[in-house]
Amino acid sequence: MAFAGWDFKVAGDGTYWCLEVNPMPAYDWYDRRLGGAISASLLGLLRGVRP
Repeated sequence: MAFAGWDFKVAGDGTYWCLEVNPMPAYDWYDRRLGGAISASLLGLLRGVRP
């Protein structure tokens, strides 16, 4: 999977737990605050352009 949203939780003892991996993450809240950087990166990935 080339693009996914990962949800993690850190336990009190410092252990990281992966809660889920979503192939269609809702990243728009973050993308708006980053000026569209996530969308631009995703489009570059789909076009075969590497950073």
